[in-house]
Amino acid sequence: MSLASSHDPQLTFHEWSCLRTELMWVYDHLVPPDVRHSEWDRSVGHWAWHVRRGSVRIESASGIYQAYAGEWLLLPREISRQDFSDDTSILSLHFLCQWPSGENVFANKAGIILKEGEYPSLRTMGERLERVVRRLFPKADVRFTRQLMTYPVFLNFQALFMRWLHLWFQIQTSHGARLTRLQPGDDRPLRAARCLNEAPLDGGFPRSWLREETGLSDIHVNRIFVREFGMTTRKYWEKRRFEFAKMCLKTSIMPVKEVGYQLGFHSDSHFVGWFEKHAGVSPKTYRHLEKKRPISA
Repeated sequence: MSLASSHDPQLTFHEWSCLRTELMWVYDHLVPPDVRHSEWDRSVGHWAWHVRRGSVRIESASGIYQAYAGEWLLLPREISRQDFSDDTSILSLHFLCQWPSGENVFANKAGIILKEGEYPSLRTMGERLERVVRRLFPKADVRFTRQLMTYPVFLNFQALFMRWLHLWFQIQTSHGARLTRLQPGDDRPLRAARCLNEAPLDGGFPRSWLREETGLSDIHVNRIFVREFGMTTRKYWEKRRFEFAKMCLKTSIMPVKEVGYQLGFHSDSHFVGWFEKHAGVSPKTYRHLEKKRPISA
């Protein structure tokens, strides 16, 4: 059954190409005891669970969701309380589908429950993704994204993920989900955001590249960027650097000094001071706290 319709949202090719789509994790096993009864903020990114065995109940501002074996639960994107039965096993996917600003592609926060058999391809493609990850990275935990691979392997994996994502996107729109970006418009803010996303983090703020990419002066590009994304280009750049630092500290054993070097800091004290200003704690303390924190389902 085709889910496409004449009412599907339309933007320019360039605007669609600016979406960041990334699978953050996929696993297929029993839900760990330390997350069976807990609260999580899922406002960033998307989660999809196929309940293999047992049941789960989610309580959030948008409603109460109860899913049983054989059903899919596309989770609400908000703070929610989750309660799994002790025997619950799930196929879990956590992924990003967002604009260069970090905004999720859909404005809707409510979750969706899909009955067993409605979309069998969603399960079979999800299972294939999980098998590929397990084969490529047998010793990695769910946070596999920092593992090394060749570009051809990445392309094959991304092609499979895109097929799964296409079906997920069509399910969302068929259930009334609205895009956060509804109309085509000036694509120069997106070009600026792409420039900021692709510029090497150790090379300093890419002022010249921004001018070249947009054809605008510093003041003008900043004006349209604030209008589109609600922050200056400099603030966006610092946000990207901070997110990179947090990711390295959470998902790798890279020394703190090396993390700072990757961001262009040539002094340990400068990096530590910069990180503390943004996080409120030192890099070492942040890493320690994150290692103690259980991984969400």
